[in-house]
Amino acid sequence: MRFNIENIFNILNGKFDRFGREDDFKESKTTILELIGENIQSNGGGAINCTPGKKSSGCFYEAIFISLSNPLSILNLKSDQIITLKEILPMLLKQVLVDCYNVNKKITLITDSIDTLEFKKWQPHFELLDNIGIEVNIFYIGGKKLLNINNLIFD
Repeated sequence: MRFNIENIFNILNGKFDRFGREDDFKESKTTILELIGENIQSNGGGAINCTPGKKSSGCFYEAIFISLSNPLSILNLKSDQIITLKEILPMLLKQVLVDCYNVNKKITLITDSIDTLEFKKWQPHFELLDNIGIEVNIFYIGGKKLLNINNLIFD
């Protein structure tokens, strides 16, 4: 990954600003998606696709999807940026397998839901992603912890 998942986790928890400094954004008008984008750019990462986010001008090697059904008030998410796991999984698969086919190669999903039944519905599609060489990492964010849950989801 060209972006640091720990920095994104710290941003999601309101611990750091876009430049990695400790900060308090409670009064900020900046959204979490702007912070993540600026963090990636300031750490030498290239352009990525980010969902939810502004409509991209194209497809990029990396894509990040954020599904927070219970976002912290510190994130300043707009109502159209709150996407459930049930809503984001088909969006992720459509983007990677249709809209950005053969371009998105590294996919990161950050979620606050471990709904194994929802993931199971889409299991054949995730197996296809694996078979065509697309790297998928799923992170669960709960409280102050960030866990890679690929083994839980894909076993």
